[in-house]
Amino acid sequence: MAQRQWILRKGTPRSGFQYATKTGTPARSPEILARIDALRIPPAYRDVHIAPSARAAIQAWGFDARGRRLFRYQDDRGWSNPRGGSQRRRRARRRQPGPVSARSSPPNQTARM
Repeated sequence: MAQRQWILRKGTPRSGFQYATKTGTPARSPEILARIDALRIPPAYRDVHIAPSARAAIQAWGFDARGRRLFRYQDDRGWSNPRGGSQRRRRARRRQPGPVSARSSPPNQTARM
């Protein structure tokens, strides 16, 4: 698999952000900067990597303040849902409840003290 040359975000919200490849080549193209701006990456994200292509499935990823890796995906214009929401429609017709979380308790039970 080919190595991607991610565009890296450098700087801080206070000093401003600059975008460059790992080799240090700055990203100054108006098209690339407009795409990056359209992604609306929160300024609190650290170590942000941005895909060089608008066709990439993962457009950007970075770490939040708690250290979780968060992703920005390509919008739905170029993608289609293979199921098309058919499972939700079938479940609604049958009036079946969705999956129950392991953390939630049944609705008629209360916690005992």
